[in-house]
Amino acid sequence: MKNIEEREGETFHYYSLAVMISAKQINNLISQNKFDAEAAMKKVSELETLVAQAKEADKSGMNFSFINSAGQYQLEAKKYVRRIRDKVPYSDWDKEQLQDANTSWMVDDSFPESIMRVQRNGR
Repeated sequence: MKNIEEREGETFHYYSLAVMISAKQINNLISQNKFDAEAAMKKVSELETLVAQAKEADKSGMNFSFINSAGQYQLEAKKYVRRIRDKVPYSDWDKEQLQDANTSWMVDDSFPESIMRVQRNGR
């Protein structure tokens, strides 16, 4: 990151890489069975700032799809982290669906659902 910043400045290339690194860190954190929701929410807020900076750096508007997908991921991650932080319980049906990789994406504000929604919208 530092090399890109020194060579190019804080360009869209710089921010797009920062967004991807941040999203990967969030994924690694929230995909665990137990995680610190406050730390995750802080990371999600940082990602929100990076997405806004990437959008600002994209003067041509040619990277709309990337920015839109990153923004959608940030929103879905925020909803999931809020659910965990606020201890919103899953129903018995939701718990059953979460046990099966083929149905886990159907549970609102779950990690699998968040990933699936971003993948669908990113196409």
